[in-house]
Amino acid sequence: MKDIAQYKTWFFDCDGVLLDSNSLKSQGFYDVAVSFGAKQAQMLRDYHCQYGGISRYEKMRYFITDILKKDFDEQTHKKLVDAYGDYCFDKLKQSDETPSLLPMLEFASSVGNCYVVSGGKQDELRDIFAYKDLDKYFRGIYGSPDSKMDILAALIGNGEDGLPAVYVGDSRYDYIVAEEYGFDFIFMTQFTEFVDWQDFFADKDVKVINNFSNLLCNRS
Repeated sequence: MKDIAQYKTWFFDCDGVLLDSNSLKSQGFYDVAVSFGAKQAQMLRDYHCQYGGISRYEKMRYFITDILKKDFDEQTHKKLVDAYGDYCFDKLKQSDETPSLLPMLEFASSVGNCYVVSGGKQDELRDIFAYKDLDKYFRGIYGSPDSKMDILAALIGNGEDGLPAVYVGDSRYDYIVAEEYGFDFIFMTQFTEFVDWQDFFADKDVKVINNFSNLLCNRS
C-alpha cells in the first residue's frame, strides 16, 4: 500500500464507503419483495448482503428466476427495480456521510482525480450527490445499469485511470473489481455487510480501515 498522497486516481464505492446507506438499502430489498412472501424477501436481502456491489438489475433478475423460480418477466423486473429506486432515493437523501468523508474527499481531489464507481443506479447517484453538494469532488459519478467492471473498462479505455490508482470498497466484489484492473484496494469495515471479511482478506495485500479517519491520520 502506497502513501495515499501518491495516488493519481481514486475510485470510491458509494454505499458503506461514502454514505452510511448499506442497512437502509438492505431493508429496501426486503420491503420491496415482501409481497411475494417474507421468506423470499429475506432470501433476496441475504443475497444482496452476500453480493454487495452488484447492481439491483442483476439482483432483481436473480430474485425472479432463482428465488421465485419463475421465468424471467420484464414487466415484473421493471416494477421491482422501479419500486426499489423510489425507496432508495427518498432514504439516500437523508443518509449520513461516513466519518471524515469531507476531509478525505478534499485531500484525494487535491492530489488526483476522484470517481464514484457504484452498483447503485447512475441517475439516482448523481441526483443524490448533487443534493448533498458532494458532486463537486468527483470527475465522474457512475453506476448501474452498467456493472463496475464495465464502468472501469470504459474509464480505462478513455485514459482516465492515471496510475497509481486505488479503489475504496466494502465488499468482496469491490476487491475482485480492483484486482481485475490491477488497482490497489482499501477495504472499509465500519458499515460493511460482508460477514466473513476477516477470513477473506487474511492472506491478501489490502489496506483495512474502519473509516477514512484512519487514512487521514497516517498520511505523510
